[in-house]
Amino acid sequence: MTAPPNAFIYANFVLFGTANLILYNAFITACDYYASLFGSTFEYYVAAVLIITNTLGMIYLVYGHHCTDKLALGTSVNCAQDLDTLNVANAVLLAISICIPFVKSAPAVLLLAGACGWFNAIQQSRLNEISSRCHSSHVSALQTGLGLSGVLVGLLRIACKLAFPDAKFLSAVAFFALSALITLLALVAYLMLFKPSEYIRRHTGMPPVDKSFLENDSISYLSDSLLESAVEKSNSDQDAPLVSQTREAASPKSHEDVGFALLWRPIVGVGLNFLVTLTLFPGLTSQLESNEFGLRHGWWPVLLITEFNVGDMLGKWVTSLDRCRPYFPSVARLPLWAIARLIFFPLFLGIAIDWGESADGVMAVLGTLFRSDYFVLAVMLVFSFSNGFLGSVCMVLAPEIAVQQGQDPGAAGICMVFYLMFGLSLGSICGIGLGQLHVERM
Repeated sequence: MTAPPNAFIYANFVLFGTANLILYNAFITACDYYASLFGSTFEYYVAAVLIITNTLGMIYLVYGHHCTDKLALGTSVNCAQDLDTLNVANAVLLAISICIPFVKSAPAVLLLAGACGWFNAIQQSRLNEISSRCHSSHVSALQTGLGLSGVLVGLLRIACKLAFPDAKFLSAVAFFALSALITLLALVAYLMLFKPSEYIRRHTGMPPVDKSFLENDSISYLSDSLLESAVEKSNSDQDAPLVSQTREAASPKSHEDVGFALLWRPIVGVGLNFLVTLTLFPGLTSQLESNEFGLRHGWWPVLLITEFNVGDMLGKWVTSLDRCRPYFPSVARLPLWAIARLIFFPLFLGIAIDWGESADGVMAVLGTLFRSDYFVLAVMLVFSFSNGFLGSVCMVLAPEIAVQQGQDPGAAGICMVFYLMFGLSLGSICGIGLGQLHVERM
């Protein structure tokens, strides 16, 4: 087997990223259906369970890896072993996607949401670990896939709102059916692209795997010497656990070496970036009303959410273009770029305020500006694009920093996901509080 072309691998990483978040987004999008079954506050319970289990899963993976070798969930550098983990996680998420629309029990829904959050953390950490050892374009491809999942669910929500305006159950079935389809495609792609893993081969007696994909210099950060030493040690000690062999042979550094001290700039950048985003979106933005277009019955928030998903995906996608690489912010300026996004707080708060009709002077000008639906769309476009672009740049540059310092890029990828999740969780908590506040009308 020859190494697949980079375009083919890029497309598969986009698919992997899409499958990673599609069920998560489906849960969030279908919250109105569960609110109709279990009460209006139930959507907050679903969101809280998803966030908490996702964060706990990342903490378990990063700090509990010494207890997880037998479960193939540890911080190994063995891509084949990681793919076994991905296949298991994908299979679980596929089963949840198929079953969840027909579950009518609130505790059961929360249990499945918790499983989704937990396995999403496993899947995302492993995908980032593998892509971080590949070319930076594949890290961008994974990020693009994460954005694409939101676009697909958003467009499907619009289609369902048009086709089934009062049939929330059918809409929920459509959301989770799309999730099941994308997850199934990703599961097939894993098996086709990477072939049976070393772990499966050893326990089933299957023939050895052609490692040409992993050894392809154009898509791997791992040096030939490290990879060869890992393979030689694996072949010379068949009785030892595979994860332990490859970790000892090919990973010169641990997560403690690849942490905040080394990656603090991209960590602050990605954490603050998503904290700002999740504080404002979708909590506060979901309460905005159209002043010029006359959109009612919930269409304006749906339009804004769809615009956000598209802008976020485009921001992630452009980071994979070679011609855009010169425009990347330097590593030293990543925190400054994240701090600059704080400007969106006064912008969105100004949009949410009722400026009244009696204002004059500067207040009248500001009121006219903030009441304009075109201004809202422009702010949302910059807000979403900057979120996707800055977040993806941080994820791309972190493994490169690790490589320059002789550290493990895969560990850097997992470390970045951990702090990304931390920013998401903290931002979601702040967003729920901000969304519940009553914005006083001026």
